[in-house]
Formats: sequence, structure tokens, C-alpha cells
Amino acid sequence: PPELGSTLKMLRLVLASAIVACTSAFAPSGVPAAGRFFQRPALSARVSPLASVAGGRSQVRAASLGLRCAEDADLSLFSSGSGPAEFCSELTQTEHIELAGNRALKTSADTPAFAIFGSGKMAGIEQMSVKVVKQQGCMFIGACVVPRSPSSPGYADSLRTWAVMAKESGSVYRTGVLGTKLTEYMGKEIKKHQMGDSYPPKYKADDVVWMELNHDEQSFKLSVNGGSPFQLKSVPGARFFVNMEGLDSAVELVAE
Repeated sequence: PPELGSTLKMLRLVLASAIVACTSAFAPSGVPAAGRFFQRPALSARVSPLASVAGGRSQVRAASLGLRCAEDADLSLFSSGSGPAEFCSELTQTEHIELAGNRALKTSADTPAFAIFGSGKMAGIEQMSVKVVKQQGCMFIGACVVPRSPSSPGYADSLRTWAVMAKESGSVYRTGVLGTKLTEYMGKEIKKHQMGDSYPPKYKADDVVWMELNHDEQSFKLSVNGGSPFQLKSVPGARFFVNMEGLDSAVELVAE
């Protein structure tokens, strides 16, 4: 009947209007409402909620991996002892030695003094190299317990507490083991069983002395210019030192 046809036609118009109104809310801006009904969004404009979640997870994972890498770097630094190559101003006898970062310069004459470096930690491995810039008079390079005795300026081979050292002449000494006033000469034993052709561990200007403190195994190693090292027993909390006598003697630290 004619009335039914008119009614159906009106319903189609209402339905089409409703569809246009609904799609206009989701179509790109700047497009007429009638045209939006036929506008198909570009695939690149679609953002799946799952994709957003995945992207967020990727960012969180990347940040987590970044933090983990930073933590691993810190752990590696602690284990290897490759920390900042600087002297400890609190433990160095600065009235006789001038410090400037990784450099130590002897500023007084005829008074042997200590420059101390290293973390003083009780675990892990520390490695450090000392470049001899200038050597005047006696020089000892090695490791000692902190606090040491005597604490006043003096020659390292006169310590009464534990220390191990190599003198510029290549002599190796140990103190504080067989008695508080007895210094041991270790060269004969080392020459017989260690270092090979690298013995004696003597050094001069421009030479590099390498050292290692293994706090886990309580051992100390020393070598010169990449040669074979000697190894002796260490003690908990030991630190590296340079003991210089002559005016203008100077050394630089190089982290391993």
C-alpha cells in the first residue's frame, strides 16, 4: 500500500541519518559529515589497544634493561676495582705530597712519605697501574694495611704493620709478618719460584707498575711493564701505596 511505502522510505532516511551521525564522531576532522560515512580510515591511523599495551611493555622492558645494564656496570666496576684512579687525600701525607686527581708529586726533600689509593674494601678484586713520572731517591710501590704503624712519614720497608712492596732497585720486601720490627727480604724466594725472566721488578721513570689485590683470596700481585708478576699473601682491607723520598718525584695512576 502507498502508506507502507512512505513509512519505509522515512525509516530508511532516519536510519541513514543516524549512521552518519555515529560515524562522524570517529572520522578524521575536516571532512564533511556526509563524506565521513564513506571515508575509510587509513590503516596507519588505527591504533589497537593491544598494540598500545605492547608498546608500553616494550618501553618498560627497555627502561628495565637500561637500569640492569647500569647495575651490571656498577657490579663490574666493584668486582674489577676499576674505579676512579685517584689518590686518597685523607690517608696521603699531603704535607709532603701534592695530589692532583690521579697524580702525586713529592714537594719536600729527604722525608719519605706515603700516597695511599684503593678502595679499602673487603671483597672483590682491585687492579691498578702506577706510571713512574719521575723517580728521585728511594721509591717503594706496593700495598699496606690501614691504619699503618708508624703513621708518621718514613721509609715503607720500616713499617711494623703488614706491607708488601717493590723498591725501585727491584728488591721485594714484606713487613709485619714475622715480627713488628722485622723486615723480610723476599727476593730470593721470588727469584727461585716466580717471575722468571721478569725478575727483578725494578722500575724507573716512564715504567708502569701493575698491581692487584684479590680481597677474596687475600693475595697481592705486582709486575713491571707487563712482565710476569710475583704473588704474596695479602690481608683484609689492604690498600695500594707509593712511598717517595726525593723532591719532585712523581707518579700517575691508571685504572685497569
